Amino acid sequence: MENLGKDYWKVCLKPPYSPSEEDVEYFKHFLVGGTVLVLGCTHALLPISTHQMDIDPWFDGSNVIIQDWRDNNQFFDNMIGDGVFNFSNELTDSVLEMARKYTKKLIVRSFKRKLPKMIIADYFPKFSDFHIVPSVILEKESYNFFVWNFDHANR
Repeated sequence: MENLGKDYWKVCLKPPYSPSEEDVEYFKHFLVGGTVLVLGCTHALLPISTHQMDIDPWFDGSNVIIQDWRDNNQFFDNMIGDGVFNFSNELTDSVLEMARKYTKKLIVRSFKRKLPKMIIADYFPKFSDFHIVPSVILEKESYNFFVWNFDHANR
């Protein structure tokens, strides 16, 4: 990933690589009230986020948190990710563990297979791959939406 450079991420990718307007509506539909952390800096998701977290973000701002997703220790009402589970099984498991501790709801769009021109996706999880079972699965042609509801009623 490091070899791609920030210029790659500055580009507003077209669907299905980037969420469509309909996909953004799916993300919004599942959000609970409060704060929204985007894991990464996906163009289409910036308007619905209060913060973005990435190890090497392509832009600066007061709402950008520069760090590895797995190292998050701040609570956000919602966390959303686009393609964040398509890097590796290990990263997916680590992000799920972090999210279980630090959010009420995790919403992820995950690709089912490698698409043409897809540079960095190497892992394509299925429902049976998750050690923490998603509450909701929405199947689309090229990707799935996975939603986890975590019990943090006392926060």
